[in-house]
Amino acid sequence: MSILFITHDLTIVRQISDRVCVMYNGKIKETGFTKEIFENPKDDYTKHLLSSEPKERDLYYDKNGRSILSGDNLNVTFNTKVKVSGRNKVLSINAVNKISLHIKEGETLGIVGESGSGKTTLGQTLLRLVDRESNTDVEGEIKFFDDRIDHLSRKQFKPFRNQMQIVFQDPYASLNPRLSVKQIIEEGLIVALNMKDKNERLNKIENIMNEVGLEPSSMLRFPHEFSGGQRQRIAIARSFVLNPKFVLLDEPTSALDLSIQKQILELLLQLQKNHKTTYIFISHDLRVIRSISHNLIVMKDGSILEQGVAKNILTNPQNDYTKNLIKSAFDIIY
Repeated sequence: MSILFITHDLTIVRQISDRVCVMYNGKIKETGFTKEIFENPKDDYTKHLLSSEPKERDLYYDKNGRSILSGDNLNVTFNTKVKVSGRNKVLSINAVNKISLHIKEGETLGIVGESGSGKTTLGQTLLRLVDRESNTDVEGEIKFFDDRIDHLSRKQFKPFRNQMQIVFQDPYASLNPRLSVKQIIEEGLIVALNMKDKNERLNKIENIMNEVGLEPSSMLRFPHEFSGGQRQRIAIARSFVLNPKFVLLDEPTSALDLSIQKQILELLLQLQKNHKTTYIFISHDLRVIRSISHNLIVMKDGSILEQGVAKNILTNPQNDYTKNLIKSAFDIIY
């Protein structure tokens, strides 16, 4: 069988393909045997792509700083009704299994693991986006700074919402196609901050658009009129216009090609510096995690298998599952 494999992930291309075509703007810029292209690229765009792969960098945060967000003994179970032999039964899935963690101000905590490992559920539970509904059991204690927030009603939790934001994986799906960019960014200012002055809102929107690298003159356009990278900048602007203390980044670069991914990562690091923001960064891509995370959690089946300083785990993993993840990402053999 022959395979035509389309991807942004150069690691996969390097591992499975015999030949590769590099495309840009509807044209093939370079083609040849994979090894030759990776070791001796001829086209400037190919060179640019290869140089855009996330690199390890020195990152700093105050390890003695305050804990901004913590979870103690968090447990999340989803209960689903299923029919077995004509009888109704309840199937329980333990998505987060007795997890405790603490995140310091200015820290970026990376969370990795296979699909279904509980990464997103853990992050959304900390943000109170997974609630105690009839089909969901949520246990454990969540604190934002010194305030316990897990037991608060939606009305009581509202003052915290603008300080805790999220950027989703797919910017096209997470942006309302019926709203202009101005309306998308403005929505939080109206709902969360109750900002009634139109001129004040407009000033905020213009400032954050400039900060994330978007032209304020484009604020009346709609999401479909922007590229994937620009749409993710809109999603980031929607979160940062509220000047949050904490942001959950749920695979924000996975749908982007390497050159745009690099730009978004640089933007997130600059925003973190400017706003003194704390991140949880969820990703399958260990190269991205390595380039942006101070500390790292490795999850499987709702549990933490390994946690600690990101650099230490990526260079000297102790768990066999972590070793397999790193082997898949970096072609390292243990």
